[in-house]
Amino acid sequence: MASRQATLEDRGWLLHGQATFVEQGHPSFRSPYRGTNSLQPAAMQRNTFSGDLILGRRLWEGAEFVLNGQVIRGFGLSGTRGVAGFPNGEAFRIGSEVPAGFIPRAFLRQTIGLSAEAGGLGFILGDGRLNYRPEMVSELYYDAQVAPGMNLAANIQLIANPGHNADRGPVVVFGGRLRTAF
Repeated sequence: MASRQATLEDRGWLLHGQATFVEQGHPSFRSPYRGTNSLQPAAMQRNTFSGDLILGRRLWEGAEFVLNGQVIRGFGLSGTRGVAGFPNGEAFRIGSEVPAGFIPRAFLRQTIGLSAEAGGLGFILGDGRLNYRPEMVSELYYDAQVAPGMNLAANIQLIANPGHNADRGPVVVFGGRLRTAF
């Protein structure tokens, strides 16, 4: 598979794909009150699927055209409500039993090299009351290949000073992923 991709890239083509399936559930739990936007206390199971296909073509020196297509479907637990941080980052944007396809990105890029160095500024973080400290992330990650082109992964992250703000966190994040790629 890697040699095919290298051959395509040598010929000026870019082709990548990814599919993610997330299954989540929780047993019933005690809840003295509930509302429309609450995590529902009844036992629940939900899943989501998302797939991406990226197709690109080198046009001339420094120029490329890239098209990114996506297919999504599924629901989060309780309609992805009732938990401050989404337990499934895929679910907040899907909410559909029927697969929906769309093109989130299509662009023509011309790169003009002005120097041998490359760099730039990333996203600006903060909410105006930033108590700046370096953000530190520790991660424990396990990835197992279950079949050719298919991996099952689990991870746990500890994030200190999320968003470079000492007034927030620390945060513990758990994740699981089933990934297929070509």
